[in-house]
Amino acid sequence: HMDSVREQRNLPVKFFIPGNLDYYNFIMNYEGESKDGAVDFEIKIENWFLRLFAPNLNVTYDPKTGRLVRYKGLSNIKNARGKLQNVEITYFYNDA
Repeated sequence: HMDSVREQRNLPVKFFIPGNLDYYNFIMNYEGESKDGAVDFEIKIENWFLRLFAPNLNVTYDPKTGRLVRYKGLSNIKNARGKLQNVEITYFYNDA
């Protein structure tokens, strides 16, 4: 559905949490594409109050392979002080 994503630019997304029987509303903003066709998105929680605690996430997606290429944002990995860290993760896939 990339043509629709490019056209709309901002898409509502529901993130379901089955264990809690709940969901959160997010907005996924189309940020553009690189020369190799990878697509950049900024994802932010819709609720303004929760957004104070959950900053934006930035992801790069490869529509040719259907895989996540990069993630940048808050992680569940704690630093030496016990605080959650901001990380940038680049994914590499072995296609053997």
